[in-house]
Amino acid sequence: MMKRESGMVSVVITNHNRDIYLKECLDSLHHQTYPNKEIILVDDASTDRSIEVVQSWMEENSVDMNSFVLVPLPRNVGYSGALSTGLFLTRGEFIAVQDSDDFSHLARFEKQVNFLQNHPELSLVGSNYASFKNGDNRQFVPANWLKYGEEIRKVYKNGGHCVCNG
Repeated sequence: MMKRESGMVSVVITNHNRDIYLKECLDSLHHQTYPNKEIILVDDASTDRSIEVVQSWMEENSVDMNSFVLVPLPRNVGYSGALSTGLFLTRGEFIAVQDSDDFSHLARFEKQVNFLQNHPELSLVGSNYASFKNGDNRQFVPANWLKYGEEIRKVYKNGGHCVCNG
């Protein structure tokens, strides 16, 4: 079994043809207030400019190759295949997932790691989120399908899903 790096957050991003969102996604992870992190981006055989956007972003930000892994898949394997590929490559004690068309609050990892460290009986955290239509109207409207506390166990026990991976 691979030894995990204590305190490190490994964030896995899956991407398929989301080139217009990648820069903001990567910026939000690169500028996290929590410094001990690695980013693993699995590109699921995109046919747009995704790979070029990521490579350009890496150059512009002088990204340390030890903290960023780009995995271009030769054929489309779907979300679960791309996610599994990324999860196998993680080195961190903590694993985060982010979609390529999402961006995170800059203190996301700091808050989530702190919460997990202060609640060792827990092994999963999520967050609320806001969705945006194309444009700049970024009003926060909480998701109504998320559950909290003991409700999470009930939903998952019945085969449901109720935690946002962000």
